[in-house]
Amino acid sequence: MEKEQVHGMSREVRLTVSHKGPILVFGTPLLVQRFAVAGGPEAGSGVSEGMRYATDYQPTALCRCGASQRKPYCDGAHMQALWNPALTASAEKVPVAGEAESGEEPELVLMEYPARNVSGGIWVRGGIPVRTQEGVVYARPGRLVLCRCGASKNKPFCDGAHAAVNFRDGLGPVPDERK
Repeated sequence: MEKEQVHGMSREVRLTVSHKGPILVFGTPLLVQRFAVAGGPEAGSGVSEGMRYATDYQPTALCRCGASQRKPYCDGAHMQALWNPALTASAEKVPVAGEAESGEEPELVLMEYPARNVSGGIWVRGGIPVRTQEGVVYARPGRLVLCRCGASKNKPFCDGAHAAVNFRDGLGPVPDERK
């Protein structure tokens, strides 16, 4: 399992999905915003790096309902938001977004699609384990994508619903692709 040193202590990098609330990040993986450019990562094209966000506070709570005013962090808005927090995905059938590359560091990527004017899911890279607060462990593939708009029908995983609901997280500027 991936471990990192946090203030002199060894800490496993892992994610716990709350039953009715946020994604809890344990350990300090890189949390970064990336913008799809020239067709996006699915088309084998590039990405442009945006803002980096802290995961020092343990655990770091990330919004998964889409309603937080402090995105990417949870501010408790899920308690009043109109969304269905039910975790409907099967632990045996985890949708894989790609295989881990050898030596890939644990990171969480807040994907942005400026050409579509939408914000995507949280790409989980580096084999970070994901489990529910009740202890259900999802298979640990190299990469997967978690929902952060609150509209997926396959929670906690992203099913692309962010495009249908025009989810925008409001984080940072869109890079100038002409540079």
